[in-house]
Amino acid sequence: MPMPARPIAVAALMSTLALPAAAEITAAEVWADWQRLVTSYGPTLTVGSEERTGDGLTLIDVAVEYDDPEEDLRVMATIPEIVFEERGDGTVEITVSSQYPVAVAGTDVETGLPYSFNLTARQPGLVTIASGDEGATRYDYLGPEVTASIDTIVVDGEEVDFDLLVGLNGLKGSYEATDGVPGSFVSKTDAEEFTITAEGVDPDDSAASFAIAMNVSDISSEGSGIVTALAGFGDMSTVLSSGFDTSWTVSHGAAEYTFAGANGAELFNLTTTSESGSLAGEIGPGGLVYEGGNTGLDVTLSSSDMPFPQVSFSMSEAMGRLAIPTVPAEEASDFGLMLRLAGLDIDEALWNLFDPAGQIPRDPATLLIDIAGQARWLVDVFDPEVTGEMGPDAVPGEIESLTIEALELSVAGAEITGDGAFAFDNSGAGPFAPAPSPSGTLNLRLEGGNTLLDTLVAMGLLPEEQAMGARMMLGLFARPGSGEDTLVSTIEVGTDGSISANGQRIR
Repeated sequence: MPMPARPIAVAALMSTLALPAAAEITAAEVWADWQRLVTSYGPTLTVGSEERTGDGLTLIDVAVEYDDPEEDLRVMATIPEIVFEERGDGTVEITVSSQYPVAVAGTDVETGLPYSFNLTARQPGLVTIASGDEGATRYDYLGPEVTASIDTIVVDGEEVDFDLLVGLNGLKGSYEATDGVPGSFVSKTDAEEFTITAEGVDPDDSAASFAIAMNVSDISSEGSGIVTALAGFGDMSTVLSSGFDTSWTVSHGAAEYTFAGANGAELFNLTTTSESGSLAGEIGPGGLVYEGGNTGLDVTLSSSDMPFPQVSFSMSEAMGRLAIPTVPAEEASDFGLMLRLAGLDIDEALWNLFDPAGQIPRDPATLLIDIAGQARWLVDVFDPEVTGEMGPDAVPGEIESLTIEALELSVAGAEITGDGAFAFDNSGAGPFAPAPSPSGTLNLRLEGGNTLLDTLVAMGLLPEEQAMGARMMLGLFARPGSGEDTLVSTIEVGTDGSISANGQRIR
């Protein structure tokens, strides 16, 4: 006879807990911590009835309500039962009803139309164990499946044909939080699979429909930081000034996304797959950083409007990173932007549209832009009152330096690379005033450019006179480099506003 899932889950959780010898927490303390965590985000909690037992606490009809009058948004979840059971070893086992309803209602900001929809949250077999003490509580949880589905959605009094199911399978994780303001947290979540399926019909056109499906495997996420003023999270300026500072990472394995749309006889399909991916971010007074990407990316697109069955392309890597300051400061701080698209390989069918003879090299293309520098905000750009009072000519910040760490574009047998560095005079008295006045050097190198021009002319895609004009422009700004069909250029901008190319002044 197979063993029940719940005892196995509890045993598995207990085997992973590393508790201090004197750590102990009661059911009442865990419930108080839950209330603190939930209400710190803004919602209110009400309980239909509360029953204290010898080894725990049972709550009936727990209502969690969030109301935002400014956005005209109301969310209400009603949980039939929550049980906190003291296990006799200083830990508390928590079980929540296997499913409960969530009602959402509001007004669309763009259309002004009222809407409402009902969700059903399901978490059969989910077990949570609380440990620690009253000042720092840790929650370890384990569950086979957690899902949320939309049951009905109504817009302006009419029901919309729309279905949505979101699910996490093989869920395991922990969350540890300290009491007080500010408080700190550490979280970790793993899941075997994350899925989304959605389909619907345009309420204004019954012939138009869509279907979406996404599947992501082997998900792992971690987060930590200091949290405070969460009830006013919409006001990012207040949150940052109160000490909010968090970071997080998410990684995953193979992923697939599909979109299918139809409008009568017109059909559209998009499929995207990747081998792995990641996301990471941090936000606090020290700045905002967001980065992520995918490896082994494949995209296939088909449409009844296209003259061929489908188009596909792949990339070995697609990555991006953005870093900016978040608060006004006397001293400049780091910023950066990076975009890398490596190994872009286009389907032969698309190449053959304009190069059926295969004259252009079809090596995978690469694009890399990596810049960094120092800058500062002059005003609080996250404060809507400040930004709302700024005129069209107001300058919210200033840049002090810019470094081009790397610049690369390789496509069709040609490659351009570069780097450089510039400083900026923000005094308003520089040669480019009232704009900031740059000074510095940009180095560029082009390989295979003339060969590509010759190929395009031979194919009839580029008129000879335009190719000649392009060569003349290259001659003004570049000089021959080492190697065949190589041009190099050094662009210098002086503090007096002068601009020179390879030592020849052009301004």
